[in-house]
This record gives sequence, C-alpha cells and structure tokens, in this order.
Amino acid sequence: MVLFHLRSFSQLHGMMRVILEPLIGDVPIVGAVTMFFIQRPVIVHEVPGQELEVEVFDKDPDHDDFLGRTKLDLGIVKKSKIVDEWFTLVDTSTGRVHLKLEWLTLEANTERLEEVLKRNESVVSKTAKPPSAAILAVYLDKAEALPLKKGNKDPNPIVQVSVEDVTRDSRICWNTVNPQWEDAFTFFIKDPSKQDISIQTLSALSTGVNGAQM
Repeated sequence: MVLFHLRSFSQLHGMMRVILEPLIGDVPIVGAVTMFFIQRPVIVHEVPGQELEVEVFDKDPDHDDFLGRTKLDLGIVKKSKIVDEWFTLVDTSTGRVHLKLEWLTLEANTERLEEVLKRNESVVSKTAKPPSAAILAVYLDKAEALPLKKGNKDPNPIVQVSVEDVTRDSRICWNTVNPQWEDAFTFFIKDPSKQDISIQTLSALSTGVNGAQM
C-alpha cells in the first residue's frame, strides 16, 4: 500500500497501478503514477513549499508495516514538466519507488477534447477507472425562497452535487430559507458527452446530513 501526502494540502491513499493523463492546464497535478493506485489526480493551487510525500506500507489485516518513504519538491515538477524516475526510499534499509509526474495546463479549446479522449483510450491501466479528460468546476452561491419543513419550520439547506459515483456535499446553512453556501467543487470528467451532473437540495437533520429532499 502506498500513502501519498501533499504537504499543507491533502492526503491520498492508493493500492493499485494507474496512469492518469487528463487535460489540465495552468494548474499542476499529480498524475501518471506508474506503480500504485491514485483514484484521481491532485490539484495543487500553490506550488512554493509544496511537497509530494509517498509512504510505502506492507498491507496487513491487523497492522500495516512501514516500508519507507520519499519526498519530492513540486517545484521540480513545475520546472521539468515531466519527472519519470526511481526515488530511493528513506527511513528504511532498502527500496525504491517509481513515479511519473507531469505538469499539465488547462486547455480552453474544446476541439482538442477528442484528441485527449483518443489518447486516454491508449492508456494501459490495471484499474477500472479510466483516465480523466477534463475538470468540471461547480460554484455554489446561494438559494432563495426554499420551502419550509413540516410544521412551518425553517429548513437546514444542504446541496449534494454528484457526477456518477462521486458526490460533494455543501456546508449546512441552519434554519433558513435563503441559504448562502459560497462553496466550490471540482470533478474529474472522463467524457463530458457521456456524463451528467445531479444537484439535490436537502434539509439536513439536526444530527447529520441525511434529510428530506426539497
């Protein structure tokens, strides 16, 4: 098992090989990891001081044994555009991990989408997840005049935005019919012509997210 860390940003877990080559731009991503599974590439918004940390473990039902780690300055990836090499594991006696990282940029020209889709078809992956071809950014601002709950009580509005099996939840705005979320979500899209987006507004329960559709 491999554990990926982006310092000051996020954390990823992976267990299988995958090659990711989505059409991204002006936003660096971690992609094309050739040894281990990353379900989706990672967007890095601020590069200075950012590091990719990879930790390798021996997966065990009871306890995962640590096998080593390595770090990479993302500034090197930005400068080199493509980094494809073996990295020596530290905090262990021996071992290396092979990573391929590519610095890509967003492409506004939709005519190139077919080119990217064809390229993705040629990518060999041992996972069921095909590479992404685009990023969908959803900006959720606010709503007005939502219906009251039973008993004429103000709802606790929350929005769920879904693309296939990926769902993002907005924050909950308590006791209001005019919520202001000001949230933003991103989805990695395999083929825009074949995927739909689903948006639901719910009234969250006081004890959790699950609630009635509005």
